[in-house]
This record gives sequence, structure tokens and C-alpha cells, in this order.
Amino acid sequence: MSIKNSTIVVASFILIGRIAGFIREWLLSSISGANAETDVAVVLFTFPDLIVSLLLGGGLSSSLIPYLGSLEKQKKKKFVRQLSIYIGLIFLILSLLISIKLDIFWNLLAPGIGEEVKRGANNYFLIILFCLPLTSITGVLTAYLNSKSRFKIAASGNVLFNIGIIIGLLINIPIFLRVTVGIIIGSLLRFFVQNNYANLFKNIRQESLFDENLITKDFIKLFVFNFTFVTSIILVPTIGRAWASTINEGSLTIFSYGNKLIELPLGIIIASLGSVLLTKLSNDSSIINIIKSIRFVFLVTIIFSIPAFFAAPLIVKVVYFKGQFDTYQLNELIAITKIGYLFLVPKVLISLFSTIFAARKKQKILLPVGILMVILTNFLSYIFSLNGKLESIAYANGITYLFISILLYILLNKYISKKINKELITFQIN
Repeated sequence: MSIKNSTIVVASFILIGRIAGFIREWLLSSISGANAETDVAVVLFTFPDLIVSLLLGGGLSSSLIPYLGSLEKQKKKKFVRQLSIYIGLIFLILSLLISIKLDIFWNLLAPGIGEEVKRGANNYFLIILFCLPLTSITGVLTAYLNSKSRFKIAASGNVLFNIGIIIGLLINIPIFLRVTVGIIIGSLLRFFVQNNYANLFKNIRQESLFDENLITKDFIKLFVFNFTFVTSIILVPTIGRAWASTINEGSLTIFSYGNKLIELPLGIIIASLGSVLLTKLSNDSSIINIIKSIRFVFLVTIIFSIPAFFAAPLIVKVVYFKGQFDTYQLNELIAITKIGYLFLVPKVLISLFSTIFAARKKQKILLPVGILMVILTNFLSYIFSLNGKLESIAYANGITYLFISILLYILLNKYISKKINKELITFQIN
């Protein structure tokens, strides 16, 4: 299947997933609006995927897909099974450690939330923690399905997870319990559906899994370099959300709602193209393919972002028409959504450039850039938050994306090929 057709297929499933995410956010806003309880609810239902994305996420796909290409066919499935078991155990231990020091994670994820609200949510947080091992194994399944070009099934993960949360939110029980039940349903549904197609854990007793260790030092090194940068990308909005919680009660929720609107085009462009392009560029990372990819992604993002920027007030009012917001909160939501669309191009290009470096096995370049991105986001968020306006946090994120995208483009031309800049400046569409 061509890049174009594969991207359309993946984008369609991601679009459905984002729509399900909108329904999830819309239900939450309809139930409780934006307050301290919804701040906690947002932290709870994003926590499992956030932690797995931070520690695995695109770093796993960027490592797994090229590495599987170097293995013999009969060893590929055994390698992924070994990796799933190791990662599941690591996240089980991580869950136990987090459960001992919950306060540390509350302070990192939402430092502005009151102690009484957090205490009321602690038991639910503990239950959700033990969805981490299953969610981490599902992350391996997704990367494996992408490597097999089973893009549709891999992209269905968010749809299934959000459907579970929607089911939970529709149950007439206290809000934190709704979220907890929804996460459990979504996690189980996503795992069983994807494993059914990956066929990783069927007839597993018929072979000796650990007679040969296939997780080599080369793979671990590859993962570490990929993991560092992809984690930095995921951390930027997470850092912004944490700083938002220090502005006003409900600000974290408003910031999260705005990000959900931005993630619709962002998710379609980044996730669909990222999944497809990494597989395609790993097979053929020629300069011609790289230039075509940059042109294509840039044009698609521009087509999305310009209309979205001007239509942001309408989008917000249509999507959250039943949200229990006051006028000030609604204006904040519109402002941060517009800012997100304004900086959509550099954010998408950052993801694409990192995919190109991964395909060319130049991940070492990304390590210091990722560290710089986290430091810059925190610094700008602190400085900009001093005026007490939520949109300032959104500007801090956007300026970080702009600076890092320019830096990566310079490094791309320096370490990959100087022809990239020359060809893009002359810009000819074939």
C-alpha cells in the first residue's frame, strides 16, 4: 500500500478515535464543567496512556520497527513476546513504586489541585495504577502491528480506549468512579482486540521463550535515544498542563479541553503519517523520499491549521456547547485553542524530523535537543505564567515548538544532507 493510501486509512481511524475523545471530553464538561473535580478526572483518565507514552510511546515504535527488519523472520515474534513480558514486569514494579509515593505524582501532574480533592481521588488513582502493565504491553502490540503494516488495527487503540471511558462516564455513579470503571473497560477492550490480530500470546506454551535472549544492547541503545526525544515531545503539553493548574481552579481542565481540540488535526497528521512514514522511510530513507515527506506533511498541516485558526471560536462553541463554563472560561478556551493552531506547523515538523533521524539511525543527535526542549518549556512556562493568564502557558509551549523545529531543521541539513534545504527552497511539486 502506498504512503498516501496507508496514511488515509490510518488517519480515518485516528479521526474516529479523536471524535471518541471529543465525546469523552464533552460528556465530562456536561457533567461537571471545569472545576477541581474535573481537573482530577482529567489527570486520572489520561494517566495510564501518559505514563506509557512517556516511557515507551513513539520511542518504542522508532526502535522496534527498524530493529525488527534486522531479525530473521522466525525470531521476530519471539523477540516481541520477550519484550512484552519484560516491559509488563517493569511497569508492574513501577505501579507499586508510584502507589507508595502518590503525593509526588500529584505534585508533578497537577501541583495546583487542593489536598482535599486529591485525598478523595487517591483510592481511584491506586486502582488505575494497575492498568499500567496492561497498557504498556498494548503499547508493544501497537508498535508490532505497525511494523507488520497492520496500521488499521494499531490505530484503533485510541478508539477502543475512549469507548471504554465513554461507557464509564455514562454510568450514574460518582465522577471518579465513572472514570476508573471507564479506564478499566477501555484498557481491557484495547488489549484483547489488538492481541487477537497480533496473535502474540496464543499457543505461547508451545515454545521456549527465553532459550535465546533477543533483546540486545544494540536495541536498548536504539530505544534510549529514541525514547528521550519522543518523551520530550509528549512532556511539553504535560508540563503546560501542570503549570496551568497553578493559574486558577479549573484551569488544568480548560487547558486539557483546548489541547483535545488541537489534537484532532495534530493526531491525524502526526500519528497517521508518523506510523506510515517510519515504516516506509525505514525501508527507503533516500533524500528524495525525505524531501517528498517534508513537502507533503507541511502542505497537509497548512491546509488544516489556517482554517482551524480562524474557525477556533466556532469550533469551541460547537464542540462544548453544553459545557458548564462561565464567559471567562469560554474565552480562555478559545484563546488557547487558537494559539495551538497557530503553532501547529512547527509541532508537526518536530515529529516528522525525529522520524527522519530515526529512519537514518541518527538518534544520538536528538538526545540533547530533547533535554533542551523540556528545559525551555519549563523556563518559558514559569516566566509566562507570572502574569496569571492561561493563554500565556499556551504561548510558552508554542514558542518552544517553533524554536526546536528550526533547530532540528538546521541539524537535518547538517547531518543528513544539505540538499534538503536547497530542494525545499526551490519547492517544486511533482
